Amino acid sequence: MFARRRESSAAAVSRILRQLLDAGLVSVAISQSDGRNREYRLTSAGERVLADLKRSREAAIESVWMTQDASEIESFTEFARKLVRAIEDYSRRGNHQVSAIENSVGE
Repeated sequence: MFARRRESSAAAVSRILRQLLDAGLVSVAISQSDGRNREYRLTSAGERVLADLKRSREAAIESVWMTQDASEIESFTEFARKLVRAIEDYSRRGNHQVSAIENSVGE
């Protein structure tokens, strides 16, 4: 299920989980509610690595954004809002637009 939601193969997810287990960053246990499932949790080492990654990511983002002029950030923000609205509008229309194009090409 996780692999489908992430558009990854089950083998790829299993490989990554094995690497995390081997590194001691996650632990695994049989689910108490459904013995067919496994539950993965971050270990304390995994929590520390995750916190370090978050701090590094935030520092990188801040270093990039802080070099931008306020007017550039405002322009970018307005563009991003328009882009999000356009994508949401497109998504709401569904695939009927694609079908109309495909039908006209076939004529």
